[in-house]
Amino acid sequence: MTENKQEGFDLGLSDEEKADLENMISDFSADRSDQPTSAAGVDLQDKVDDLHKKISQMGEIVLKINKRMDAFYEIIQLIHQKSEIMNKRIDVLIESTPSLSKQHGEN
Repeated sequence: MTENKQEGFDLGLSDEEKADLENMISDFSADRSDQPTSAAGVDLQDKVDDLHKKISQMGEIVLKINKRMDAFYEIIQLIHQKSEIMNKRIDVLIESTPSLSKQHGEN
């Protein structure tokens, strides 16, 4: 649009003003073309995609660790239950045996 020059249309500008205006427009166009907006946008999008992948991987790792911790917690619970049952059995044996109950009572 701006490239199409109409010679018959006069804005009332002097030749110097027209030249300055054309220089300003060409400088502005050159400045806009120097900025790699699409390349920067693509680079930023690549970084966002990489960050998204890394966060997804970290989430998967956390879920795996959580599953392992749940299993570990269950094992610890079972060990504790087993030790409580064994302690009760030992207490029953001590109470049922007269010689052991006397020694246990003295301590």
